[in-house]
Parts: sequence; C-alpha cells; structure tokens
Amino acid sequence: MIFCIKKLYISISNYFLLMLIWIVLTGKIKTFLICLTALILHELGHIIAIYLLKEKINIFYILPFGFCCRLKNQNKIKKEKMLKILLAGPATSLCLAGLFIFWTKDFGIANFIIGVFNLLPLGELDGGRLLKFIG
Repeated sequence: MIFCIKKLYISISNYFLLMLIWIVLTGKIKTFLICLTALILHELGHIIAIYLLKEKINIFYILPFGFCCRLKNQNKIKKEKMLKILLAGPATSLCLAGLFIFWTKDFGIANFIIGVFNLLPLGELDGGRLLKFIG
C-alpha cells in the first residue's frame, strides 16, 4: 500500500499489517510498542541528519521489522554526507540506550539491540550500507 503526503511517498508492507494482527492476537502489545518506539527514534535520527544536511527523502518504507528511507538523488550524495546519515540512526539508538538503561530497562535494551544490530555489515542494514560506501 503506497500513499503520498506532501510529495513524500510512504509504502506500508502488507506483512507489517499481518504482523500487527499477530501481535494483537498474541498479546505482545507492550513489547511491540517498546520496539516500535525504539525503531521510530532510530529512523528519526536518520531523518534529522537528512534534514540538517539539506537532502530530501523520496520514499519512506514501513516494513515488518523496521523502516527504510530512500533519498532523492541518493547516488549523487557525497560520501561524507551519506556516512553521517547512515551513522545517525545507530548513534541515536546507542545514545538513547545509555540514557534509558537505568530508567526504563526494557526501552534501554531495545535501543541498544537496535543500535548494535543495525551496525552489522549485512545487506540493507546501516552497517552493510556503510561497508559499501567505505569500500
């Protein structure tokens, strides 16, 4: 399902909607909301960096286990800018983990896991994309 808000395209995976139904049926709503909030804040770190570096988002994907942005003219963005954008998400997650680990342990742990997991050098994760830009 794709819709547009002020020239920003948003794509919601059908699997995301199925996952929501499964979460409601299994009663894991609290865990889901903690993880969803951590994922949104991680992506917000990327979005703030994109905004500060004066780039534009072409399409925003809502996937079953996270989010993804595609930038306008992504292949033409300088490496330094892309590195900052890619590192902004994990940096946000790890900073939030440090801030919240002693206050709300579950939220701190969720942010830590998301921050570290996204640094893995795999596929479309931040770490995999960093590896492509560095290499």
